Amino acid sequence: MERLVRKTNTLSVESAQAGDAIFARGLCFYKTVWLFALGSVIGFLLETVFCFIFKGYLESRQGMIYGPFNQIYGFGAVILAVLLLQVKKRGNVAVFAVGAAAGGLFEIICSYVQQQAFGTVSWAYKWMPFSIGGGRTNLLYMVFWGFLAIVYIRVVYPVISAVIERIRKRPGVILSWVIVVFMSVNLCLSAFAVARWTERQSGAPAKSEIDTLIDTYYPDERLQQIYPSMIRVNQEAA
Repeated sequence: MERLVRKTNTLSVESAQAGDAIFARGLCFYKTVWLFALGSVIGFLLETVFCFIFKGYLESRQGMIYGPFNQIYGFGAVILAVLLLQVKKRGNVAVFAVGAAAGGLFEIICSYVQQQAFGTVSWAYKWMPFSIGGGRTNLLYMVFWGFLAIVYIRVVYPVISAVIERIRKRPGVILSWVIVVFMSVNLCLSAFAVARWTERQSGAPAKSEIDTLIDTYYPDERLQQIYPSMIRVNQEAA
């Protein structure tokens, strides 16, 4: 009996140590960092393929200046994971409803923020029936978000989560902070460049050395290649 107790205690300690060694257990900060990065890349690739299939040509779908990243999908991957894990056990109907509502609302918020911050939009569905939020989203796309939510939380997320947790803890933590710093700088630089792009289109001259640097390294031609679908609000969205 004493040997059995000692063996059980040893196994418990080993299990606890193994658990402590797992990187990004559960939906913690480090896992959301990787979800954001992977979601940004996967979303960029899927939208690029979607554009090629339906338009017949390749077109940039980057959301940031540097790298194959689209932050809309990165934030979407994190938000959906947070929300859907709460209703996963209630069945696919609940997952579909939450995914459709969250996806539609997220599109509306992102479009509104972009318009208010930069005076531009990257999508609009006023020409489609059942448009919602002044054309910022559409019932058809909300249905798409609902089905995507089921696939994401039932199939995609468990696989991605397991892969992330297999990363060794020390390099995982280091790489996570590298991602945080890189993405933060990339997002800020992209925001400044787009804001200055909008100012240039309005005829505003450079007011500082930073404006001059942005005008030099991120001229209209370069940004137009990166963001071909971004247009000013007084134009018809493509």
